[in-house]
Amino acid sequence: MTTIMYDQIRSAIASKQQVIATYGGYRREMCPHTIGLGPSGNEQALFFQFAGTSSKGDVSLLPDKARWRCLALDDLSDVVIQDGDWSSASNHSRPSTCISKIDLEVIY
Repeated sequence: MTTIMYDQIRSAIASKQQVIATYGGYRREMCPHTIGLGPSGNEQALFFQFAGTSSKGDVSLLPDKARWRCLALDDLSDVVIQDGDWSSASNHSRPSTCISKIDLEVIY
């Protein structure tokens, strides 16, 4: 059984929608790419953060490879799912180790 948050992020992946949320005290604008269970069995998703902030400051100033975020869905708050331009990076097909059981990945 999945949580409401999991179902919302999964739907955003299927529809290639943006996710705007707070995580770790920072407001982030992201595109979800993969969802599933992490190594410890928690619900996680891999996002490409295209705007907002992180502990490293303004994300738009970081190189693409530094904008990938593997986030525990339990720790997302103030979530908004919206239509908008889809953002990714050239290394999107590189395997991720943050999700050990993949449920859904974005289709390119």
